[in-house]
Amino acid sequence: MIRLTCALIAATSVATLSGCSSAPRQVTPTYYVDAVVVDFKRAPKICYVKRKSSNSSGKTLLGILGGGAVGYLIGKNIGSGSGKDIATGLFTVGGAVVGGAAMVEPSYTPRTGEKLDCKSNGYKATLVYRHPESGMVITESRLFKSRPSKDTEVNIPVLGKTVWQNG
Repeated sequence: MIRLTCALIAATSVATLSGCSSAPRQVTPTYYVDAVVVDFKRAPKICYVKRKSSNSSGKTLLGILGGGAVGYLIGKNIGSGSGKDIATGLFTVGGAVVGGAAMVEPSYTPRTGEKLDCKSNGYKATLVYRHPESGMVITESRLFKSRPSKDTEVNIPVLGKTVWQNG
């Protein structure tokens, strides 16, 4: 009995300890470096259409129903037997898809009572910094919400080289 108990304790200990070891995982270190703002400019604006009311869903529904009806009539006149039923189903669905797509306005311009709502996307700044791992001088662009000052330092995150670590 004592041997059986010792064997169970040993097996449980081995299973527990083997669960502690884990496979290696990838880790990408993040460094925070001081970068100098060399230049900046306003980033492009993003514009949305503000609509009073939308009647496009009614047009799309009309297109789906009309296209489906036309597809049904064409499908009923093709083939015979079960092929006729398949053609009717395919043409009905295809007609509905084409009819709905035909009623969507691809390029929209504001109409009377509608206006564009434009929001600033911030500032695009050109930064210069020394990479913490390679020591190379890097020039890159980053977006900022507020206006950065020229020739000032900003603290930015920089990704290092991905390494494998044992867990």
